[in-house]
Amino acid sequence: MSKLLRRYAGSLRKSFDSLLAPAVDPRQEFAGAYERQRELLNLARQALIDLATTRGQLEARMSVIQAQLPRHEQQARHALAARQDDLARLALRRRHVAAAELRALEAHVGELQHKEQALALHEERLATQLEAFEARVKLIAASYNAADAQIRIGDAFDGVASEMSDLSRALEQVEQQTERLRTRASAIDNSVEDALIEAELAALRQQIDNQ
Repeated sequence: MSKLLRRYAGSLRKSFDSLLAPAVDPRQEFAGAYERQRELLNLARQALIDLATTRGQLEARMSVIQAQLPRHEQQARHALAARQDDLARLALRRRHVAAAELRALEAHVGELQHKEQALALHEERLATQLEAFEARVKLIAASYNAADAQIRIGDAFDGVASEMSDLSRALEQVEQQTERLRTRASAIDNSVEDALIEAELAALRQQIDNQ
């Protein structure tokens, strides 16, 4: 009996240990893809920062050149007024060079702005996809854990039910043995009592015969 109870308790403990064991997180299955998407998003964001920094530097250079253009023209006017044609030509040549650089810078800034807009849209799509992906994985994980918990609970209590059935049969056997022992003990008591009565009866009969 004690061995059966110990076996039952051990089985019950194992069943509940299994029940309490953590379920596998399905997010681990998607971790690689998620990390790659996260890296792409970080790269896109860093590229946006780099583009904005470069564009800021070019725009600063454009501001300097725009301020120089009127000065070059003014220098040419002063040189012509002083009848210094060579200096006037030099000033105008500098103005043309600066204007050409300004046009090139404007073109570069326009290209950077276009790239920034396209990259910003890409970054926004990536961020939205990642948010949707993460929400979906969390939902899958919650559903998986709930289903897994139901299975574990069912398995645990199926094991408990089986052990309870075995224990019930064992208890019935013990009860039957106990009842047989009780019947036997009662029969023995009755036999002893009958023997005592017969002994007393014989003693009385002997006493009567001796009178």
